Amino acid sequence: MSTVGTFLDEVSIPAPLVLSPDDKLLTAGLMLSHYRASMVVISRQREILGALYGYQLLFLFSQIDKNHIYKTLFQTIRESAKILAPESIPTVRLGSSLSEILQEIVERRFGDVLVTDDEAQPIGMAGLHELMQACGVTLERTNIQVGTVASPAKIVDDSMTSGELIKFLFRNRIRRVVVKRTDGLHCADERSLLKYFFSLRGLQSIKDEVDDYLNSPIKGFANEETRLMTEIRGTRDVSDAWKLALSSGQDSLIVDGEKIATPWDLVVKPFIQGRLNPRTLH
Repeated sequence: MSTVGTFLDEVSIPAPLVLSPDDKLLTAGLMLSHYRASMVVISRQREILGALYGYQLLFLFSQIDKNHIYKTLFQTIRESAKILAPESIPTVRLGSSLSEILQEIVERRFGDVLVTDDEAQPIGMAGLHELMQACGVTLERTNIQVGTVASPAKIVDDSMTSGELIKFLFRNRIRRVVVKRTDGLHCADERSLLKYFFSLRGLQSIKDEVDDYLNSPIKGFANEETRLMTEIRGTRDVSDAWKLALSSGQDSLIVDGEKIATPWDLVVKPFIQGRLNPRTLH
């Protein structure tokens, strides 16, 4: 049986990022910008209160007065709860099967789950990156063509400003865009935005020249926080895309120059469609 317990030995699952309600938003942002996890767990006296996600921070900064952004970073999670309430966390027990984890992700519509022990204490975080690795260990071939699960790519020019990009992500309810640059196509997602936002230069700009930061073209941070995307043909098997994405260090791939295959497309979508046989994942 391919359970969380068994694939922990084959797939590296990061430890959960845990903060207390009295920690600053700045601390949460720095943690989210330097680790692959998309959420920090809010805990008090061994009680899980919820989670703070990277997209929540970006949305907050897009909504409040721009001149208050830097000051807001020094509020505690508790102080900001009225406008940035921690959300519930999709949780699975250590003995859950891959099929059960994917079902939880489908029902909650979010790509990360918190792994807990028998005492309901967090011991790890399993995201779509880890599940892609686990599926690759379990299935050698899916007989699903990448092009049938890939999504139309949202492609923007690198002259778009940082402020416009944040609004573009929320307006289209997406977590990543493809940035067209002179050397090819790059992927910009909420993590790359957070890395730029919470870099020393980004924080200094927000403190002293917030307009310059929000109005600066994304080509500035694209040089540092994004990489040239790897391309795959739509006729290739999904299992080939898993291997290519993992070996290249990029969760998302360009498909035939116009589509994007995200972890959700490559793992969850085939599962929803019933094309990943749950019996092979139990």
